[in-house]
Amino acid sequence: MLFRSLVTVFLTPRTLSELGQRLQGRGSDSVDSLRCRLEAARSEAARWGEFDYLLLSDTREADLSRLRAIYEAESLRRDRQDFQLAD
Repeated sequence: MLFRSLVTVFLTPRTLSELGQRLQGRGSDSVDSLRCRLEAARSEAARWGEFDYLLLSDTREADLSRLRAIYEAESLRRDRQDFQLAD
């Protein structure tokens, strides 16, 4: 039952350089840590096709709006409905 209700979303910036800028802007990682994280991101990004949705990150507000749209659309799928037309 869980697998049937599971929806996966791959959220990523459009480019590795954008990700690098975001991570550097946080100021919480060393240069080596940033390098490792970017290498991991490259590897993870190669698997985006395994997800139900690809969400290319924009602003937090825009990302949240798109996630809400996915949630709404998925909740309306016929296989998630328990519907019988009442008499």
